[in-house]
Amino acid sequence: MIPVRKAMGMAGERYGELSSHGKARFSMADPGRDAVVGLTAVMKVLRDDLERIKQPIDQMHAIIEEEFEGFVYRRFLEDMTITKSYAFSGTEINYENTWKDGEFGIPNFTLEDMFANTNPIM
Repeated sequence: MIPVRKAMGMAGERYGELSSHGKARFSMADPGRDAVVGLTAVMKVLRDDLERIKQPIDQMHAIIEEEFEGFVYRRFLEDMTITKSYAFSGTEINYENTWKDGEFGIPNFTLEDMFANTNPIM
């Protein structure tokens, strides 16, 4: 418990323990504190201005759906699931169901395929 108490600034000489070496007195950038400050800022934006987060996700999702309307391989389109996710800030294109009834489906591509521009969906 001592390391936890020190991290919270509740340990040291004034608490009847050994010195906490000035925890929070001399630290300019405490990773734990900075993470809490960042998360608090995000939570305030989510509480006060949710549209600021949702709008770009909605716009990107609309673009993706529009692009897939002209998808050349129409037989695959009905088996694809295009899902918007606010939790992950994006759109997932799931084409797992294109492999059915022993028919050829859309192969899985790696991130390297995307960077090499060899992923036909990209």
